[in-house]
Amino acid sequence: MYTNYMKKPLIPTFFLVLSLLILGCSKPSEPDTALGDKANLLNQSQIDWVSSSLLYNSDAEKKSLSILYFTDDACSDGVLMEQNTFLDSTVIIALNSAYNVVRISTANDSLIQFQDRMITGNQFFKTYNLVGVPSMLILDAENKYFGRIQANYYPSDSFLVLLQLYKEKNQ
Repeated sequence: MYTNYMKKPLIPTFFLVLSLLILGCSKPSEPDTALGDKANLLNQSQIDWVSSSLLYNSDAEKKSLSILYFTDDACSDGVLMEQNTFLDSTVIIALNSAYNVVRISTANDSLIQFQDRMITGNQFFKTYNLVGVPSMLILDAENKYFGRIQANYYPSDSFLVLLQLYKEKNQ
C-alpha cells in the first residue's frame, strides 16, 4: 500500500515536467520578412542614435528632421527619459521613422562636429541658449533651428504628441 501512495503524485509530476520540456524546446516562429520596412520598424527595440557628423555630411542619407538630445548622466529627468520614454516601442518607431536622433552629453569634454568645426557638447548646448537638461533641439533638413523641447521629463504619450507636432509642422 505504501508504494501505491507514492506512485500517484509522481504521475502528474512526470507529465508536468514532460510538458514543460516539450513547450520549452519548441522553435519560436520566425518574423515575416515579406512585410518590408513596416515590419522592420515594428521590430525595432532601440533608438537609432547617430553621430552629429551625419548631420553635416552632405553625402549621407538623412531624414528631414533631426533631434539633438542634450543630457547629462547625473540628470534625473534624463535618466527617466532614457529608462522610460526612450524604451517605449511607439516612441522608438516615431523617432526612427522621421528623425535623425543625436545624443549629446553636456557633462564631458568629448568633441562633436558642429557645422565645420569641432566643439564640446556643452559649447553646442550654449550656442542655442538652452537652459537645463534634458533639452532637445529640432533641426530641419538644412540643419537650421526648427524648434526646441524644453528641459523636462516627458512621458511617452506627451513626447509622442510633441514629435507628431514637429513632424506635421515640417510637412
